Amino acid sequence: MIKIKKFIINVFFIFISLLPVFIFAGANYPFPIDCDYANGIRITSYNSNDLLNMYNTWKSKYVVTASPGQRVISPEPINGVNNRTLSEGQAYGMLLAVYFNDQALFNDLWAFKVARSSGKTSQLMPWIIENNGTTIVDQNSAPEADFDIAFALLMAHYQWGSGGTYNYQTLADTEITRCRQYDI
Repeated sequence: MIKIKKFIINVFFIFISLLPVFIFAGANYPFPIDCDYANGIRITSYNSNDLLNMYNTWKSKYVVTASPGQRVISPEPINGVNNRTLSEGQAYGMLLAVYFNDQALFNDLWAFKVARSSGKTSQLMPWIIENNGTTIVDQNSAPEADFDIAFALLMAHYQWGSGGTYNYQTLADTEITRCRQYDI
Protein backbone atom coordinates (compact mmCIF):
# COMPACT_ATOMS: atom_id res chain seq x y z
CA MET A 1 0.00 0.00 0.00
CA ILE A 2 2.82 2.40 0.87
CA LYS A 3 4.55 1.66 -2.46
CA ILE A 4 1.33 2.41 -4.34
CA LYS A 5 0.86 5.67 -2.46
CA LYS A 6 4.47 6.69 -3.14
CA PHE A 7 4.06 5.78 -6.80
CA ILE A 8 0.86 7.82 -7.13
CA ILE A 9 2.43 10.75 -5.30
CA ASN A 10 5.53 10.64 -7.53
CA VAL A 11 3.46 10.50 -10.70
CA PHE A 12 1.20 13.26 -9.39
CA PHE A 13 4.14 15.60 -8.73
CA ILE A 14 5.68 14.82 -12.10
CA PHE A 15 2.39 15.62 -13.76
CA ILE A 16 1.85 18.79 -11.73
CA SER A 17 5.23 19.98 -12.99
CA LEU A 18 3.86 19.44 -16.50
CA LEU A 19 0.58 21.23 -15.81
CA PRO A 20 1.62 24.54 -17.43
CA VAL A 21 2.52 22.63 -20.59
CA PHE A 22 -0.92 20.99 -20.66
CA ILE A 23 -2.81 24.19 -19.97
CA PHE A 24 -1.04 26.43 -22.44
CA ALA A 25 -0.29 24.02 -25.27
CA GLY A 26 -3.64 22.21 -25.52
CA ALA A 27 -2.16 19.28 -27.44
CA ASN A 28 -1.91 15.56 -26.81
CA TYR A 29 0.94 14.54 -24.46
CA PRO A 30 1.49 10.80 -24.64
CA PHE A 31 3.53 9.12 -21.93
CA PRO A 32 6.48 9.51 -21.50
CA ILE A 33 7.31 13.18 -21.68
CA ASP A 34 11.05 13.12 -21.05
CA CYS A 35 12.28 16.65 -20.71
CA ASP A 36 13.88 18.98 -18.23
CA TYR A 37 12.19 22.07 -16.84
CA ALA A 38 13.72 25.36 -15.79
CA ASN A 39 11.84 25.21 -12.50
CA GLY A 40 11.44 22.00 -10.59
CA ILE A 41 13.21 18.78 -9.84
CA ARG A 42 13.47 15.85 -12.18
CA ILE A 43 13.12 12.55 -10.36
CA THR A 44 16.05 10.33 -11.31
CA SER A 45 15.27 7.29 -9.18
CA TYR A 46 12.75 6.05 -11.78
CA ASN A 47 12.82 6.08 -15.55
CA SER A 48 9.86 5.97 -17.93
CA ASN A 49 9.98 2.19 -18.29
CA ASP A 50 9.95 1.73 -14.51
CA LEU A 51 6.91 3.98 -14.18
CA LEU A 52 5.10 2.23 -17.03
CA ASN A 53 5.82 -1.17 -15.48
CA MET A 54 4.47 0.05 -12.11
CA TYR A 55 1.37 1.41 -13.84
CA ASN A 56 0.74 -1.88 -15.63
CA THR A 57 1.26 -3.82 -12.40
CA TRP A 58 -1.18 -1.52 -10.61
CA LYS A 59 -3.75 -2.04 -13.39
CA SER A 60 -3.42 -5.81 -13.33
CA LYS A 61 -3.81 -5.98 -9.53
CA TYR A 62 -6.36 -3.30 -8.74
CA VAL A 63 -8.49 -2.58 -11.82
CA VAL A 64 -11.35 -5.01 -12.38
CA THR A 65 -14.15 -5.26 -14.89
CA ALA A 66 -17.49 -3.87 -13.81
CA SER A 67 -20.79 -3.21 -15.50
CA PRO A 68 -20.45 -0.72 -16.99
CA GLY A 69 -16.77 0.03 -17.30
CA GLN A 70 -14.06 -0.81 -14.80
CA ARG A 71 -13.42 -0.02 -11.16
CA VAL A 72 -10.42 0.29 -8.88
CA ILE A 73 -10.45 -2.01 -5.88
CA SER A 74 -8.85 -1.10 -2.58
CA PRO A 75 -5.54 -2.85 -1.86
CA GLU A 76 -6.60 -3.11 1.79
CA PRO A 77 -9.82 -4.38 3.40
CA ILE A 78 -12.35 -1.63 4.10
CA ASN A 79 -14.24 -2.34 7.34
CA GLY A 80 -12.99 -5.93 7.09
CA VAL A 81 -14.21 -6.50 3.52
CA ASN A 82 -11.82 -7.06 0.60
CA ASN A 83 -12.11 -5.64 -2.92
CA ARG A 84 -14.40 -2.73 -2.16
CA THR A 85 -14.17 0.37 -4.34
CA LEU A 86 -13.54 3.74 -2.75
CA SER A 87 -14.24 6.91 -4.66
CA GLU A 88 -10.69 8.09 -3.90
CA GLY A 89 -9.24 5.02 -5.61
CA GLN A 90 -11.47 5.55 -8.63
CA ALA A 91 -10.32 9.18 -8.82
CA TYR A 92 -6.63 8.22 -8.53
CA GLY A 93 -7.18 5.67 -11.28
CA MET A 94 -8.65 8.34 -13.53
CA LEU A 95 -5.66 10.61 -12.87
CA LEU A 96 -3.19 7.81 -13.59
CA ALA A 97 -5.02 6.95 -16.81
CA VAL A 98 -4.55 10.54 -18.00
CA TYR A 99 -0.86 10.58 -17.02
CA PHE A 100 -0.23 7.32 -18.86
CA ASN A 101 -2.37 8.25 -21.88
CA ASP A 102 -4.81 5.38 -21.29
CA GLN A 103 -8.05 6.87 -22.61
CA ALA A 104 -9.89 3.54 -22.79
CA LEU A 105 -9.32 2.94 -19.07
CA PHE A 106 -10.21 6.54 -18.24
CA ASN A 107 -13.53 6.24 -20.08
CA ASP A 108 -14.29 2.92 -18.36
CA LEU A 109 -13.55 4.34 -14.91
CA TRP A 110 -15.75 7.34 -15.72
CA ALA A 111 -18.59 5.07 -16.93
CA PHE A 112 -18.48 3.16 -13.64
CA LYS A 113 -18.53 6.42 -11.65
CA VAL A 114 -21.52 7.75 -13.60
CA ALA A 115 -23.50 4.51 -13.22
CA ARG A 116 -23.00 4.48 -9.43
CA SER A 117 -23.78 8.19 -8.99
CA SER A 118 -27.12 8.32 -10.80
CA GLY A 119 -29.27 7.68 -7.73
CA LYS A 120 -27.89 10.60 -5.77
CA THR A 121 -29.18 14.14 -5.79
CA SER A 122 -25.63 15.47 -6.01
CA GLN A 123 -24.54 13.04 -8.78
CA LEU A 124 -21.18 12.76 -7.00
CA MET A 125 -19.65 9.31 -6.59
CA PRO A 126 -20.57 7.41 -3.41
CA TRP A 127 -17.66 6.96 -1.04
CA ILE A 128 -17.76 3.14 -0.66
CA ILE A 129 -19.08 0.55 -3.12
CA GLU A 130 -19.34 -3.12 -2.15
CA ASN A 131 -16.99 -5.74 -3.58
CA ASN A 132 -19.74 -6.90 -5.96
CA GLY A 133 -19.35 -3.54 -7.70
CA THR A 134 -23.03 -2.66 -7.49
CA THR A 135 -24.15 -2.22 -3.88
CA ILE A 136 -23.51 1.21 -2.44
CA VAL A 137 -22.24 0.91 1.14
CA ASP A 138 -21.94 4.64 1.90
CA GLN A 139 -23.99 7.03 -0.23
CA ASN A 140 -22.03 10.08 0.93
CA SER A 141 -19.32 11.40 -1.32
CA ALA A 142 -15.72 12.12 -0.33
CA PRO A 143 -14.82 15.70 -1.28
CA GLU A 144 -11.17 14.89 -2.02
CA ALA A 145 -12.29 12.23 -4.49
CA ASP A 146 -14.82 14.59 -6.05
CA PHE A 147 -12.10 17.22 -6.55
CA ASP A 148 -9.70 14.66 -8.04
CA ILE A 149 -12.38 13.37 -10.44
CA ALA A 150 -13.08 16.93 -11.61
CA PHE A 151 -9.33 17.54 -12.00
CA ALA A 152 -8.93 14.27 -13.94
CA LEU A 153 -11.72 15.31 -16.33
CA LEU A 154 -10.04 18.66 -16.87
CA MET A 155 -6.70 16.97 -17.57
CA ALA A 156 -8.45 14.52 -19.92
CA HIS A 157 -9.68 17.50 -21.91
CA TYR A 158 -6.09 18.76 -22.28
CA GLN A 159 -4.75 15.29 -23.00
CA TRP A 160 -7.31 14.07 -25.55
CA GLY A 161 -9.58 16.99 -26.36
CA SER A 162 -13.33 16.97 -25.99
CA GLY A 163 -14.45 15.94 -29.45
CA GLY A 164 -14.66 12.19 -28.90
CA THR A 165 -16.98 9.94 -26.93
CA TYR A 166 -17.04 12.39 -24.03
CA ASN A 167 -16.79 16.15 -23.85
CA TYR A 168 -14.35 16.15 -20.94
CA GLN A 169 -14.41 19.94 -20.59
CA THR A 170 -18.19 20.02 -20.14
CA LEU A 171 -18.04 17.06 -17.76
CA ALA A 172 -15.30 18.77 -15.73
CA ASP A 173 -17.33 21.98 -15.54
CA THR A 174 -20.34 20.00 -14.34
CA GLU A 175 -18.31 18.13 -11.69
CA ILE A 176 -16.76 21.39 -10.47
CA THR A 177 -20.25 22.89 -10.15
CA ARG A 178 -21.38 19.84 -8.17
CA CYS A 179 -18.33 20.10 -5.91
CA ARG A 180 -19.05 23.77 -5.28
CA GLN A 181 -22.69 23.02 -4.53
CA TYR A 182 -22.36 19.88 -2.39
CA ASP A 183 -18.78 19.75 -1.06
CA ILE A 184 -18.03 23.34 -0.09
